[in-house]
Amino acid sequence: MSTPIKSPSDAGDATRIDKVEDYFDTNAQSWSDLYSRAERVNDLVLRDRKDVAVTNLDRLLEPGSRILDAGCGAGLCSLDLLKRGHSIHGVDVAQKMLDISARTFEEQGLPAERYELSRRDMRESGFPDGHFDGIAALGFLQYQADELQVLRELHRILRPGGVIVLSGPTQTRISNYFGLARFLRRLRDKNAGALPEGHQVLGEISTHYYSTGRLKQLFREAGFETLDTRGHGYVNFAFIGPRLGFRGELFLHRTLTRISRVLPFIRSWANDVIIVARKS
Repeated sequence: MSTPIKSPSDAGDATRIDKVEDYFDTNAQSWSDLYSRAERVNDLVLRDRKDVAVTNLDRLLEPGSRILDAGCGAGLCSLDLLKRGHSIHGVDVAQKMLDISARTFEEQGLPAERYELSRRDMRESGFPDGHFDGIAALGFLQYQADELQVLRELHRILRPGGVIVLSGPTQTRISNYFGLARFLRRLRDKNAGALPEGHQVLGEISTHYYSTGRLKQLFREAGFETLDTRGHGYVNFAFIGPRLGFRGELFLHRTLTRISRVLPFIRSWANDVIIVARKS
């Protein structure tokens, strides 16, 4: 089943949606590959972020739960949840991502009755009230024009007591030297080659950034009860990243992760913030 993407009323919003769709269609295979063939430390961090979501949903939900994977991408989070016995509905704006997900599930021999994939606008998803037991939304919210509208829609389609795990990028992070944007903008241009071709556009289409406090406030306004928040990942260091190389950046990421366990305030400056919440 596929629900047409709603036509935005604002021309700027329409352009942004087109950019998001075009980027993920163009780079669908590279996003699929990064989970199975890590070429950058960031690939390992994204894989670990996926594991955090899967572990929390599997721990907090009953076996065989119905879970929405919002912004499912290449379906790697969905795949792990399916392997743990849950049923999945994956939603993405990019049809090529959905095609890769379908192919992956088929190759893994997963029962077709336990998953569904559709291209939908999550501002008005068309799902019934309380349809899902859980929701995974990794790297999803920052692309939405109206974050609160989308969070309220996710709240509506989640059953009472249902669990959501969501991640979003932080604005002030160690890897961008605490947001010294004007200085780093010049460095970013020099270091564009450190990212796979096409990934530079992420800075344009990722329109929202978060602190733990701001994300918790958005969740409160949408009607969720926060269970846990954590900062995650210390990668993509401007200027020094390419010079460190894979081993050097991996060492830096692991060192800062260890330090953050002793000094929790360090987590506020990680690359992402992950929130686990329940519908009250």
